[in-house]
Amino acid sequence: MNKTIQEQELHANDGQEGRPAYIAHEGKVYDVSQSRLWRKGTHVRRHHAGNDLTADLAAAPHDTSVFQKVPLVGELEVAPPPQAEEKEPTSTPLPLTSTASKHKLPDRTSLLDFYFEQHPHPVAVHFPVALSVVTALFVVLYLLTGERAFETTGFYVLWVAVIMGPVSIVAGAFSWWHNYGHKLTASFRDKLSFSAIYVVLGALALALRTAKPDALVERDSLGWVYVMLVMAQLVVVSILGRVGTHILFPPKR
Repeated sequence: MNKTIQEQELHANDGQEGRPAYIAHEGKVYDVSQSRLWRKGTHVRRHHAGNDLTADLAAAPHDTSVFQKVPLVGELEVAPPPQAEEKEPTSTPLPLTSTASKHKLPDRTSLLDFYFEQHPHPVAVHFPVALSVVTALFVVLYLLTGERAFETTGFYVLWVAVIMGPVSIVAGAFSWWHNYGHKLTASFRDKLSFSAIYVVLGALALALRTAKPDALVERDSLGWVYVMLVMAQLVVVSILGRVGTHILFPPKR
């Protein structure tokens, strides 16, 4: 297709108020109006139609093959930047804000935007990741020193890690549902599977340690099972971190 699309036309087709949704990538313009992932001209609440998204694709969990599913509109013609002109400094009056606008109730969309702007999943996921490492560290310190305080502290830290696990999973599922169109790709399947394994391992370790608190102190076989569960949970949370990295920063294909 040899049609040339000016930058102004690209920006005008932002998917809002019934307008088509155009995006540009590496000099080509695509029409994503019919894609369910571009409802109202927005994709994963981060990318907006009417813009050149060449740089954004580098951090996307997919490659350029997605453009084969949408119509190609034409080639993007980038206008040269205008020469700067010296102008007399002018003062712009501040807009007046009415009392009604100050007390306007936020709508559902603004609340969701505010929620996602806090990045709840990246924040929540730090707890099970860090606490799993700390639990394993205290268990190792106990085995090396025999100091019971290390073993007890590790047990309490494990409690918090297991509690934060489901919190992180719920926050991640909510982000996946709204930001990624609840598309179950291989990466998200891995996240879901290993997250379930993480919670099960932690729950088993807690149940075992609660049922027989002195198992590890007495070097009972159940105590060694407890150690293996703690270490296995550390391995699983490391895998989860790796999968999450691939979603945010996919490897070059």
